[in-house]
Amino acid sequence: MEKGHLRKSLMRQLTMQELQYARRTRELQVSESEGDDVFDSPIAQKQQEFTAGVLYVQQEDELENDDITDPLHTPLQNADDMLPEQSGASKTKSVCIADEVVSPSGSSKWNKQKRLLVRLESKLKIKDHDVDDIIRALRDAYRLRWYYIENVEEDGITEIDTSSAEVSLNDGNFWLRWNHGVVEVGRPDDDENLCSVPSAQEFYTDLSALHLITCHGPVRSYCWKRLSLLEAKYKLYKLEKEHEEAVALRHSSFKDFDHVVKVDTHIHHSACMSMKLLLDFMKKKLRNSSEDVVTEESDGSPVTLGRVFSDSQLTEDNLTLDALDMKIYAEDAYHRFDRFNAKYNPAGQSRLREVFLKSSNKLKGKYLAELTKEVFAHLEESVDERVELRISIYGRKRSEWDELSVWMVDNQLFSDRNVWMIQVPRIYTVFRQMGSVSSFQDVLDNIFMPLFECTKDPSLHPKLHEFLQKVTGFDSVDDESIPEHALDTQIPPKDWTDQLRNPPYSYYCYYMRANINALNQFRALKGLNTFSFRPHCGEAGNPEHLEVAFLLADSIAHGLKLWQTPVVQYLFYLAQIGIHMSPVSNNALFLGYDKNPFARFFARGLNVSLSTDDPCQFHFTENPLIEEYSIAAKVWRLSNADQCEVAMNSVKQSGFPIHWKVQWIGEGFLTKRVRDEDMQLHNVPTIRLQFRQQLRHEELKTILGPVRAKRIVGETTDNMQEFYQKLCFRNLQMQPLPASAHARFKEFPLSFNSDESSPHESDGHFTKVSLSNPLVLLAVGLLIGCVAYKVGYVHGSSFV
Repeated sequence: MEKGHLRKSLMRQLTMQELQYARRTRELQVSESEGDDVFDSPIAQKQQEFTAGVLYVQQEDELENDDITDPLHTPLQNADDMLPEQSGASKTKSVCIADEVVSPSGSSKWNKQKRLLVRLESKLKIKDHDVDDIIRALRDAYRLRWYYIENVEEDGITEIDTSSAEVSLNDGNFWLRWNHGVVEVGRPDDDENLCSVPSAQEFYTDLSALHLITCHGPVRSYCWKRLSLLEAKYKLYKLEKEHEEAVALRHSSFKDFDHVVKVDTHIHHSACMSMKLLLDFMKKKLRNSSEDVVTEESDGSPVTLGRVFSDSQLTEDNLTLDALDMKIYAEDAYHRFDRFNAKYNPAGQSRLREVFLKSSNKLKGKYLAELTKEVFAHLEESVDERVELRISIYGRKRSEWDELSVWMVDNQLFSDRNVWMIQVPRIYTVFRQMGSVSSFQDVLDNIFMPLFECTKDPSLHPKLHEFLQKVTGFDSVDDESIPEHALDTQIPPKDWTDQLRNPPYSYYCYYMRANINALNQFRALKGLNTFSFRPHCGEAGNPEHLEVAFLLADSIAHGLKLWQTPVVQYLFYLAQIGIHMSPVSNNALFLGYDKNPFARFFARGLNVSLSTDDPCQFHFTENPLIEEYSIAAKVWRLSNADQCEVAMNSVKQSGFPIHWKVQWIGEGFLTKRVRDEDMQLHNVPTIRLQFRQQLRHEELKTILGPVRAKRIVGETTDNMQEFYQKLCFRNLQMQPLPASAHARFKEFPLSFNSDESSPHESDGHFTKVSLSNPLVLLAVGLLIGCVAYKVGYVHGSSFV
């Protein structure tokens, strides 16, 4: 029997009841004091019957180099060796099946991997004091991501190498076919699929295993403590090195925050302009082009622009910002996604939106193209700002891609200040009720098949081929707070024909990521650019969406719900998954500005950036990105170094070409070395970057081992290793003083200079204490306070 069939026959499919229990495990969040009693609840007793598949990925070249002594780094004959030790008959039984992953063409990474599918037939039982088992569980969770993201080890760089094409660009001798919702590619003389991706069954098995780990009490406690420790170390670093950072910034005469490159990593094209720019443009068109035929009635009669305004009772005189009514305030749309979508209509008129903010209309998007060029012209005036505009493809019909690419190319909507992203709204039920599609498979076909056809033979879609050179990634957008049906994940796309139920978030994301991976492998085969997957996630609704994003996303937009899931937050930190946060937008829709977790995420070292989301709805100035930074700097007291670090993160997260990023922030993020000369580009103090690198290296070394940590993060510097030890309080272990030392101590007062040496330091009788250390200052202050209080108590004095 072939290995693939052996794996399928041994891997039990998740039943609908088991998936329901997996989603209900969040009800088991109890305090640590309850210990193992949590497993006595009825839900936990049912959960013991749950079988979760855990994916372990190991690199063959690491087995000889890594010095971690745990079961994951040795060949296994029995999966029982990988489980926590238990006594007697209660020991967990399991089965381990190992086989090679089918390797896609042109990817050496997949050729090295082995997939070990372990069936755990009882509850995940880890006690609080079993730190090794907790670390092993986190290592398992971290490695799950390796199976779904290309080049995931490259510290956030997920682009596939397209420098050398294996086949000619004009070689169209390939077949394309759908197989369970994913496009397969092959040669006519061979039935082998050249673009293999994990199946939906494997994905939901891995997702369930990840969910069990993220919900487990001891693992949650461990991750929360590690995150809190990271935050505390950053605060101590600021106390110790803030002056040194300020000196470095003053001596750097090359850049400042105003002149470092900043990328708006999350901005929607239909609201990318300021409301004043839109107002001035509408007035200009009403004044100069009122006779333009912009739409038509239901009977086919033409309608001019002047009539559209008159029907809306708008004139050039009363057309004001208040009349447009596109700004969103907290009292208007707080937790009201329907009202937020309605604000896209100028003056509440959907016809005005069709005329000015749509690319497919009677004018073939003429007005929107002109408005987009004005936005680009404004960006040209700002030397160091870039944007990634997101424009929609709905999946309603196949011709959408050709229509959009014709509009882009004919109007030459390309600028070195912008790269395009494609957002796909999750509104299948709308198209199903309209009769535009008959199943979810039709939506996938309309979104992805034109891209595969264009990659196969660019001459079939020449303008689409040109447009795709400027596209960097895909987004999945809609209201995350809509209730989902977890039991629907077993339905294949061609059988999803329900008119009332939308596929759940995980369903959308898996089939998008799977087809993007297959498309990337096909395009890399021909030496073409590839695409990332950067969905909206964690803005509202179920926090479990973040588990899906950890497995599938290159980066995410919003991420507010990460605060509720410490395990996933810690995994996001380890993997440095980009988070495009928009505090001003969130303040109006879902979370007050003072409650936004951005500042704490930044302090803990997560890869966060600031973005505007929808400037037309949320911002007031002509420069919305600077407005976003200025508000954050004032509310959270961000220093210039902090703002420059956030700006550098935005460049790393963006989809701009690698060689542009090197020009903007230096080669350090590629070579994984902190270079002093790069500071003249990104203006982040070198000591800050060394500190961040050292902390992450220590965390990864604990989870993955020193060899893997060094490969991901790079080598750390000696001076930051010494400072890290200082943060760990290793330098505060004082030598015990002999009885005669008290008299000698008076002869040598405490040194205020950390560089001064004591004449008795070498004989072991005296240990120098530096008052430049804040912890020593705190101890001295407490000692003085206690003495003063004692003196006041004896003499009857009162102290305030």
